[in-house]
Amino acid sequence: MASESVQDPIAVDNDVLAPQFAGVDIVRQAGEQAISYAAEKASRELFWRMAWGLTNKAGKLGSPAEAVFMIWFLAEADPHHYELQRQVSVEADGSRYRFDFVVSWSPRGNGMCFEPLKVAVEIDGHAFHEKTLDQVTKRNKRDRALQGLGYVVLHFSFSELMRDPVQCVREVITAADAESCRLVDEMIAKGR
Repeated sequence: MASESVQDPIAVDNDVLAPQFAGVDIVRQAGEQAISYAAEKASRELFWRMAWGLTNKAGKLGSPAEAVFMIWFLAEADPHHYELQRQVSVEADGSRYRFDFVVSWSPRGNGMCFEPLKVAVEIDGHAFHEKTLDQVTKRNKRDRALQGLGYVVLHFSFSELMRDPVQCVREVITAADAESCRLVDEMIAKGR
């Protein structure tokens, strides 16, 4: 997967970290050890978020591509602000539609009390979703109906996801940020 490269561990420079202790090795060593510890701790936390996210029974993942998207979402998104709901059904124009994912947010930023946003994600495999003109027409009609309900529907192809998963996730987070800001403004206007 071509994505942002992981940078080498940060070399601690006492002149920047603590100028008054320039040249004191114990300060530099403590800084390097703390950075290493924090990276290991973050890695463990991400592993457990992924394990829970991929095995949680609240909606099954529909494809390996959806699992890949979820892994990268868990790696990039702030877990105290956003999470993904899987296989969410919505009714529009008398028809029932299912999204691969809908983004939920925690208005207080505490990782509790998540509420769904109208930001939906579809991971489209060419072999299934756009094989025929009829499939494309149905998808476009569906998207227009759901946009009429206020949904932002973001589609990512399998190849796009595999080429730059971080960019795909960031586009979803940007849409979720805009929608959550809109909702906050709405709450303020209502005096809530």
